[in-house]
Amino acid sequence: SFTYLVVPPWYQTIWAYIFYVIISFFILWIVLKVNSKRLVAANLRLEEIVKQRTSELIQQKEELQANSELINSVNKELKRNNILITDSLSYAKLIQDATLPSYKIIKKYLPQSFVFFRPRDIVSGDFYWFSKQQDKVIIAVVDSTGHGVPGAFMSMIGNTLLNEIVINEKIYTPSVILEKLNSGIIKALHQEKETDDVQSDGMNLSICCIDKKNKQIEIANADQIAYLINNDKVITIESDIFSAGGNFSRKVDVQFTNKIFDIEDGAMLYLFSDGYQDQFGGKNNRKFMASSFKQLLVNISKLDIQQQLVTISDTFVKWKGNARQIDDVLVVGIKF
Repeated sequence: SFTYLVVPPWYQTIWAYIFYVIISFFILWIVLKVNSKRLVAANLRLEEIVKQRTSELIQQKEELQANSELINSVNKELKRNNILITDSLSYAKLIQDATLPSYKIIKKYLPQSFVFFRPRDIVSGDFYWFSKQQDKVIIAVVDSTGHGVPGAFMSMIGNTLLNEIVINEKIYTPSVILEKLNSGIIKALHQEKETDDVQSDGMNLSICCIDKKNKQIEIANADQIAYLINNDKVITIESDIFSAGGNFSRKVDVQFTNKIFDIEDGAMLYLFSDGYQDQFGGKNNRKFMASSFKQLLVNISKLDIQQQLVTISDTFVKWKGNARQIDDVLVVGIKF
């Protein structure tokens, strides 16, 4: 038997093809229509997001602009205030400098002497004091609590009290001067009150009375040592543990010790605050230290007095380098 393949007429094939094409286009049209609606919705959402983001950016820009204007205004105000403060401090320095004894006066009575004075800020808590009374020369090196403006206020109190004690009251014994100074600071700052808010400010200092006639020096120290050097022999002039003023000194009956030394030709007396030895610097950014400072003074003690000052200054500058100065620095040297 034979099997016959039935082939539809050609026109039926064409119509089937056309039908399939129409159906395909219809389906495609529906898909495009649906996708078009989705795209429109997506575009609307995107436009909304863009509008919202644009609004946020505009708001941020306005806030940044407002902040920038505020920062510029604040910077101008800070700059103006800084100029005013700096001008005030510069004028305060002129007043403080006017209270310091002039180098000419010191050189007149102590020709072989130097003063290395380097405040940390414009004004200083360290200061030196000098007076010629009868046949005696009295000199003090003082390290007040703090530095800058607070230290400068303390230095003015100290300077005023020393003038009163030595010049007006005619007291020349260093230990008695210290005791009077201690009482004066306690009264000036009302430290005698038994309250918690009492200011614990005071002064560490050395006071030396040089008697050229009898070739002797008398010295008393309040929590601050001094060195007397002759032919590499070093005498450490120890201090009493009390400062002048402060909470500790107000609570006890403070008495300071007077030390007397014969003056020998070529001997050097060094009075100083702790700023030099406490300065950070060097390769390892450490303190200069008291031992290094003492050795430096021994090394320069035989040099010409001007060369001593140059060495003291150069050594400090080199040691400090680019580091910040942490305290006021004061060194006074006197050759007999």
